Amino acid sequence: AAAGLDGGSINPTGASVGTKEGFSIIKITTPSSDGAYTVSHGLTKAPQFIIYRIYDQAMSWYVWHQGYDSAKSYMLFNANSALNSGTYVFNNTLPTASVITDYAGNANHHNEGRAMMYYSWHDVPGLQKFGTYEGNGSTDGPFVELGFKPAVLILKNVDDAENWYIYDLERSKTNVAYQSLQASQDAAENTGASDTRVDLLSNGFKLRQANGPNTGSDSYIYAAWAEVPSFNLYGAQSNAR
Repeated sequence: AAAGLDGGSINPTGASVGTKEGFSIIKITTPSSDGAYTVSHGLTKAPQFIIYRIYDQAMSWYVWHQGYDSAKSYMLFNANSALNSGTYVFNNTLPTASVITDYAGNANHHNEGRAMMYYSWHDVPGLQKFGTYEGNGSTDGPFVELGFKPAVLILKNVDDAENWYIYDLERSKTNVAYQSLQASQDAAENTGASDTRVDLLSNGFKLRQANGPNTGSDSYIYAAWAEVPSFNLYGAQSNAR
C-alpha cells in the first residue's frame, strides 16, 4: 500500500514492480475468510503470464497464460499435466490493467490466511513476449516471430501431458539447441541430440523436432525473454560493443 498498490480489496505486504520491464512481484496474505479478493499488480497493462503459489505450506505452482481459453484455466509448473480448469482459479475473472482477482478458501486452490506470491508479466516489444503456436509433428517445425533473440525460452503443451521445456543461450551455445531443462521434474537437463530440438534465432525460434515441443496438432504456449532488448527501455540509445 505504501507503494500506491492499494487499488484492490486487500493490500500487498511486499512488492517489487518494474513498469518499464512489464514485470512485478507481489506478496500478500490471503484473506482470513472464504471468498474472492482483488490485489493490485502494479503494471500498466493486464498481465499475460502469471506464476503464483502459496509458499508457507506445501502447494503447487499455478501458471496462467493469455493463450488459455478462460480465466479459470491453469497449468501446474511442477507437473507435466495438460491444461486444467478449476471453478475457484482467479475466481473465473481475467486480470485487468490494475488488479488480479483470485479466491481464498478452497482446499484445492488457495487456503485462507496464507502467504502468497504473484509473479506477473506482460509483452514488452523487443524485451519479452508470451503467445501460442500449433505443433506440426515435423523436423521442419513452426517458426515463431518474437522480434528479438531469445535468451530464455519456455514451452509447454496445452493439450497433452508433456514436460515444461526451458532453453537458454548459456547452455545451448549453437543451433540446433537441445539442452533443455524440464521444470516439471527433478531430472538433470536433457542433452540427447535427437530430443526436443529447437533453433534459437535472431528474431524468434523454430522447432526442429517431430515430437517433444512440436507434437502434431497440439497447441503450445511460450514465454520468451530477449538476450538484449532491441531498444533501450529508458529512452537512451544502447552502446555498441
